[in-house]
Amino acid sequence: RFQSRKDLEAVRLKLQYQGTLELMGIVDRIDYYEEDDNLYLKIIDYKSGAQTFSLEDIYHGLSLQLVVYYNAAVEKAKKDQEKQVVPGGIFYFHIQDPLVEEKPGASLEEEMLDEFSMSGLALSERSVVEHMDRDGQRSLPVSFVKSGKFSAYSSVASREQFEALGNYVKKQLVQYGNEILDGNIAIEPYKSEKRTACDYCAYRGVCGFDPAFSGNRYRKLHKIKKDKIWDKIEDIHWEEGR
Repeated sequence: RFQSRKDLEAVRLKLQYQGTLELMGIVDRIDYYEEDDNLYLKIIDYKSGAQTFSLEDIYHGLSLQLVVYYNAAVEKAKKDQEKQVVPGGIFYFHIQDPLVEEKPGASLEEEMLDEFSMSGLALSERSVVEHMDRDGQRSLPVSFVKSGKFSAYSSVASREQFEALGNYVKKQLVQYGNEILDGNIAIEPYKSEKRTACDYCAYRGVCGFDPAFSGNRYRKLHKIKKDKIWDKIEDIHWEEGR
C-alpha cells in the first residue's frame, strides 16, 4: 500500500490553486535483487483479464496504473535504503488456469510456461533480464538474436527511458488534476482504430453521448510508432531539465 506514504512525491502530486492530488493503491508484487550497490526492482500487477502493456496507451493517458506503481515503488526504495535503485521491469501477469494440449515430443511444462508469459517492459540490459528469468526468457516479453542483442520484438527500455516514462506519467496526472480543478467536464470520449471509451462504460445512460447528435464527436487517437513515442516522451523529459 502506498497511500500511507505521504512523503512520496509520486503519489502526492502538487496541483494549481494549492491543490493536491493524492493517489491510492496497492502494488500486487515487487521482486527485488541486490548486487553490489544496486537494488533491482521488478513490479508485477496481477490481472484477471487479458491486460497487455501498450506504450501507446500510456502516451495517450489511457493506462497509467502500472507506471504509477513503478514510480511509487522506486521512490519508496530510494528513501528507505542507500543503494542505487534500478528498474528491472514492469509487467502484467494474467491470472488463469490454462488448458494446453500435449504434443508429441514437446514438454508439457514448457507449454504451460508459455501460457504464463507476462506483458510489460523490461530493462534493456541482458544481465538483468537473465536474473529475472532463468528459463530462457520464457516468461518475459524479450528475445535475443544470434549476436546476443535484443530482437526488434523485445519490449525493453533503458534506465533513462524508464525515468522519462515515469516523469511523463506524473506530468499527465498533474494535468488531469488541474483540469478537474478547472471544472472541465467536457464529453470527449476517445476513439482508436479498434475501440472507444464507450465500449464498456457503465455510465453510457447518464452521459448521453451519441455521435449522431450535433457537437458529439470522438477524440480520435492516431497510431504512433514506438520509436516516435519514445522520442516525444524523452523530449518532454529533457525539456523540463530532469
